[in-house]
Amino acid sequence: MAAMNGLHRTSAAAGVLTASRNLDDVWLKLSEGLNTVYNGQLADMNKERYMSLYTEVYNYCACVNTSADQHHEHRSMQSHGADLVGMEMYRKLENYIRNHVVAKKEAMGSFRGEELLIRYHEEWVNFRFSSQVMNGIFQYLNRHWIKRELDEGNNEIYVTFTLALMVWRQSLFMQLKDYVTDALLDLIQRERDGIKISTTIIKGVIESYVDLGIDEYEPSAQNTAITGNANSRDKLRVYKEHFEDRFIKKTEEYYSAEASNFLQNGSVVEYMKKVEKRLDEEQNRCGNYINEATQIPLAKALEKVLIQSRLELFQNEFGGLLEQHKDEDLARMYKLCERVDRGLDELRIALERHIAKEGHAEIDKVTEQAFNDPKLYVSTILYVHQRYSKLVGEAFVNEPGFLQSLDKAATNFINKNSVTLKAEKHAASKSSELLARHCDGLLRKSAKLPEEEELEKMLDDVMIVFKYIEDKDVFSKHYTKMFSKRLIYDQSASEDAEVSLINKLKQNCGFEYTSKLTKMITDMQLSKDLCGKFRSHCSDTGKDLGVDLNILVLTSGTWPTMPPLQVQLPEKLNGCLEEFKAFYNQKHNGRKLNWILSQSRGEVAANCFKPKKYLFTVSFDQIFTI
Repeated sequence: MAAMNGLHRTSAAAGVLTASRNLDDVWLKLSEGLNTVYNGQLADMNKERYMSLYTEVYNYCACVNTSADQHHEHRSMQSHGADLVGMEMYRKLENYIRNHVVAKKEAMGSFRGEELLIRYHEEWVNFRFSSQVMNGIFQYLNRHWIKRELDEGNNEIYVTFTLALMVWRQSLFMQLKDYVTDALLDLIQRERDGIKISTTIIKGVIESYVDLGIDEYEPSAQNTAITGNANSRDKLRVYKEHFEDRFIKKTEEYYSAEASNFLQNGSVVEYMKKVEKRLDEEQNRCGNYINEATQIPLAKALEKVLIQSRLELFQNEFGGLLEQHKDEDLARMYKLCERVDRGLDELRIALERHIAKEGHAEIDKVTEQAFNDPKLYVSTILYVHQRYSKLVGEAFVNEPGFLQSLDKAATNFINKNSVTLKAEKHAASKSSELLARHCDGLLRKSAKLPEEEELEKMLDDVMIVFKYIEDKDVFSKHYTKMFSKRLIYDQSASEDAEVSLINKLKQNCGFEYTSKLTKMITDMQLSKDLCGKFRSHCSDTGKDLGVDLNILVLTSGTWPTMPPLQVQLPEKLNGCLEEFKAFYNQKHNGRKLNWILSQSRGEVAANCFKPKKYLFTVSFDQIFTI
């Protein structure tokens, strides 16, 4: 047993020594293959040769591992042998890549500007692709020896593809980075100046900055390098430090100077158009060849230089654009100012002042006529509101702050203006009264009635003004009084329109606000049914009243207070009322009817103007007089 152990130890040592002695032979074949990979001869790298190189790595690294699998009791010695085998091959690969990269650096070291970018981009693309091929050849080394080193926390060992990137960064990029970044920024400035450039080269070089950001101290990040995934936050470290920071600074300097030069002779409106164009260009630039992570910091830098620092200019121009109704330019200003912190504050204040001023000016023009012309008064208010409601909707996209400015201004000029002040003691309620009278004009029967859709639009307009009326109780008082007269005297143009407006008021102010109006409509419907039943009753009982009688039973406390009329009724008419009273009491025991003769009316036929016959609609006191 002892002899066998001794033999085994001798065999293991011999295995290590054999592998060590053969590394030069193995590396000779591998270096020839690497020359093919890295020196632009990949066309000669067919599948058979690729597998031959992979097998060389596999056979060399696996010889000690195989021996270890056969002799478990000497695993520590075999592990040490495997460590030596892996380390030696790893160091030879590292030296090869470094020599190759240093040679490339020396070859391009004298180039500057666009010529340097072209050369750098070409060499980088070739090197990166070649390193991916190399990584495949050394995949067995990655999966075994390198993986074990990484698992054990060795921060000086990298996956072979990561190793290649690290060597490029240390031995070439860090030596030329300032010149390469200078060339990038110069080329980007040329494009900003309107000169056509090759964006493909810029994009490729910038991508190299991202790829070189692999974190050499984070083993888990090394696998990312193999896939080429550039989304990791850590991978942007090199990109941000050596490109983005300088790019942002250069951008601020460029546009600060351009803005100052432009505004020396150009108008604010033309400047806004220029800024819009530049913002679009930079956004496209970011999408075309600059990493998307730069989108936000670039936008912030542009907004600071082109908008934030020029806010006072925009604010001073805003009033003039409002006066001239330059809605397109106002929309442009809004889109720019809303991009910066508190950029809209002064514009909202200016809009409120302007709308209030315009509202007062328009009402001042019609004060004398509008004082007793509700339609003119309301239409003047709507003219101003609709003009600026359209502006806020289209130019300012109904931004809440601008909507609030419109509301405040409308409340101002609707509730206190030259018409309301003319009312003196009733100034606070004048707008409420005029709006209620306007509603009465819309809903009352007339020779020219609007179409249903047109009337509904008019009622919507009423609600626009109603929204701003401060004393809505006064409006309700006037409206209810006029509504009751329309119902009692059958002067309502449309029951549907009446109900529609009541529903709109309910939505705005709640159920309680319109409860009496709703009850009044209910009373009218019940009265119609009651009169029908009364006629049927008279017919069934054979009673001929001699009068076509229509009676409205109105709920006390719901309808406006109406003055009584103390008169002696004609016997025939009094008999009709007594008959109805008896009929009503049979159906509603305990209720008391109080006749409101002051609100009653009748039709009287006149036959004294022969041969013509006339029909007069008169009040009850007129009937008694006749």
